[in-house]
Amino acid sequence: MGLKIADHWFERKTIDDAITLLWEPYVDPLIRCNIWHVRGRDFDLMIDTGLGIASLAEAAKDLLDKPVKAVATHTHYDHVGGHYEFQECIVHKLEEAALRNEDKSNFAGLTKDTIDPYVAEKIEASGYKLKDVLVTAIPKRGFNLEDYELKGVQNKITTVEAGDVIDLGDRQFEVLHLPGHSPGSIG
Repeated sequence: MGLKIADHWFERKTIDDAITLLWEPYVDPLIRCNIWHVRGRDFDLMIDTGLGIASLAEAAKDLLDKPVKAVATHTHYDHVGGHYEFQECIVHKLEEAALRNEDKSNFAGLTKDTIDPYVAEKIEASGYKLKDVLVTAIPKRGFNLEDYELKGVQNKITTVEAGDVIDLGDRQFEVLHLPGHSPGSIG
């Protein structure tokens, strides 16, 4: 397949002293998410964590100087792949089981042929031409695209619903329930 080995998996942009945007530049836009690190007085948030192909915790270790809670805006694999690295995760109560991925039903694929044909058909029917390979590099030598699998969260999961507040000590975020993209999508 001849994919290059990336010298780093994540890129970042500092928004201000408290907010950093991270992303996976070698991932097709279809499955590339924005990963937000938000500093708080008592703990930080990592909002979405990408595919989990490479260690987000390692790539962001210079940002992580206090406990971090990983928030899932929803549990599609491209948003929660790195959640397993964090000691506490936050997710809408409707998607706790999906975050654990115990039944391995959470769709996860890095190549067109590893994507469920029904899902691939729906993606292409929406007007997006699915590429055969959904990454342009691999994170390390020996990484096999076909072996990629979403790791379920085994650590503490806190469930939230509309109206709950996540208090970082010096800033608060009210949870909005935004079903549609998934049953437990939140903002």
